[in-house]
Amino acid sequence: MTNNQLTSKPDRNRDPFNWLRREVDQLFDNMWPTSRNVSQGFSTQKLFSALPHIDVSENEKEFIVTADLPGLEEKDVSVEFNNKILTIRGEKKSALEDKQENYYLSERWSGSFYRSLQLPVPINENQVNAIMKNGVLYVSLPKMGNVPGEVKKIEVKKG
Repeated sequence: MTNNQLTSKPDRNRDPFNWLRREVDQLFDNMWPTSRNVSQGFSTQKLFSALPHIDVSENEKEFIVTADLPGLEEKDVSVEFNNKILTIRGEKKSALEDKQENYYLSERWSGSFYRSLQLPVPINENQVNAIMKNGVLYVSLPKMGNVPGEVKKIEVKKG
């Protein structure tokens, strides 16, 4: 083996901590781009393309759906309800401009998502309510009075 062949392969045995540090730095650069590393081939759109986190809770009267939508406003979000299916859609557009002495970076991107949830019982569609506060969407879905299939005990009275 020649000396060139030895030096062309990574030598993890010689300095394993240096190799590990480079791997961790690369991982962080890929997950959280900065103006320093965004121009190195990472698409900022990947940050928003994931589905938002949604929680569903239920009480006797309603379902409550909570969706984390950081960076979005009411105008960026659409909520629809049809035939026991709740659909939440959103789109975020952004632009990045970075001017330095020796380079200029200008990037535009957009990302969109939608989530659909089927609810197990009929919902009073006229009373569905959606509120957006601090990047969190709250949707209240009131249940109908008597749900088909639900057993209701009826008292038998003396006639």
